[in-house]
Amino acid sequence: MTDLSTSRPQSGLSRNRGWSYLTALGPVIASSIMTAFAVAVPGGEFTLIMIAVFGWLLSLCAWVAFLAIGRLRRRRVLVLVPPLLAAVTFALATFGIPMRAAFLISEAPLTDYANALPEQAQWSQNNGRAGLFTLDSARRWQGVTQLYISGSGGFLTKCGFAHAPDGHTKDIDVSTIDHVTSNWYVFCTDFD
Repeated sequence: MTDLSTSRPQSGLSRNRGWSYLTALGPVIASSIMTAFAVAVPGGEFTLIMIAVFGWLLSLCAWVAFLAIGRLRRRRVLVLVPPLLAAVTFALATFGIPMRAAFLISEAPLTDYANALPEQAQWSQNNGRAGLFTLDSARRWQGVTQLYISGSGGFLTKCGFAHAPDGHTKDIDVSTIDHVTSNWYVFCTDFD
């Protein structure tokens, strides 16, 4: 016969350890995911960025609280995980890796959409999707297709992708333009 009293954890320490890990790492993981979604569109999505900022502040408060009460100090590796995860997230966001990854996943549908647009000077307003992106408006003029992405930019900025097979980006009337892949560029237009 087995004595169950000796197989139980002493003072519930193992049950509380899981909750302390979740409480310490949960806000950081959620903030990292929210940041990746926020910067996955050209120019970032303002609402998601504000939510991510709040999440990072909450993560910082949780990390400091766990350091202050001594729960994380005993687990030296766990003390380093939130700052390392934050550093990796900010490095990826700074170099535009989430936006480039989302673009590479969506490149074929965006190219098909750009090639299917008729040549016209006016912007067509639509709420269609091409890959992972929701399109706000589109135009194909003089061989260059411009696709504004819904929710991108901010209050006075609108961003999107330009498909220029000939590489002629000088004729595009935008504030900034950067090369993404062979024929694709990301651009932003400031309306201030």
